[in-house]
Amino acid sequence: MTETAILPFETDKQTLKDAVSSMTNFGNTAIDLGVKWGVGLLDPAMRPALNAVLDSGTPVHGRPLDWNDPNGVLKVLVVMSDGENTTEFDLKEPYKSGLSSIWFAKDYADQPLWDVDQDQISIQTRGQGTSWRSDDWFFHLDASYWENDEGNHPRGYPDYQSETSADAQNPHTPGRGQAYDDDVYHASWQDIFSGWVRTEIYLEFFREPYMEREISYSTYVATFYAMEAKVNGSSADNRLSSICAAARGQNIVIYSVAFEAPWRGQAALRDCASSPNHYFDVDGVEISEAFSAIASDIRALKLTQ
Repeated sequence: MTETAILPFETDKQTLKDAVSSMTNFGNTAIDLGVKWGVGLLDPAMRPALNAVLDSGTPVHGRPLDWNDPNGVLKVLVVMSDGENTTEFDLKEPYKSGLSSIWFAKDYADQPLWDVDQDQISIQTRGQGTSWRSDDWFFHLDASYWENDEGNHPRGYPDYQSETSADAQNPHTPGRGQAYDDDVYHASWQDIFSGWVRTEIYLEFFREPYMEREISYSTYVATFYAMEAKVNGSSADNRLSSICAAARGQNIVIYSVAFEAPWRGQAALRDCASSPNHYFDVDGVEISEAFSAIASDIRALKLTQ
């Protein structure tokens, strides 16, 4: 899902503005996770992972720079929130590592799953708990009136019954899906939850087979209840404080902005900042003044490097 992707080392203003404009308000607040990502993008230990997804010919290749880069480096983190840390959730098993019951017939190998048309998706309704394929059965979503909406193979894979899982182009590892010839892809649950929010998954993939009585109600709604609480707001505040302290220990300059935030969010952001002078509590149009002050301060700091 492109709207949830990070933009590492992006320098184009319009691209950044477009990314912010495409954001939607959803779910709980986790300032600690946001700061963890921000600090990670400044940590040289992230270099192998980040450079793996960047073109080696771009000017940003080789970032993040070392903490003690000989040419001098100023690392700055700006944190803004209008909320406070709340309960954080994580996936239950098997959703964190297992194969899903959802198969995609892609138009091409690199096609994103969320770009595959609904009438190219199949839901395995029986036989997933066995190692043989003779008892497997599939429901084909959004079938036309002249097309059979179920069968013993997923769409795009007529040889499914005569082959085995060993025919996959890549061996199954926890959290990864399996690709087959003709661009058929058996998605992992991790694939699904990284592309759709849980309130969409059961409606988009399982409502139709449930309405056609191919799956039970419990199977229909299972993905809606696939999350479990892991961290409450107080624990998240403690984690945020620890992350910010570690970042300051590496001389990262942290500015924090509480934009019409509740008192607990204000306290957490104030604690995170490099100093009281690096913290801004703003309302309305004051936010523009805060960011102008931050920009001016960063320019001044760069001149002293």
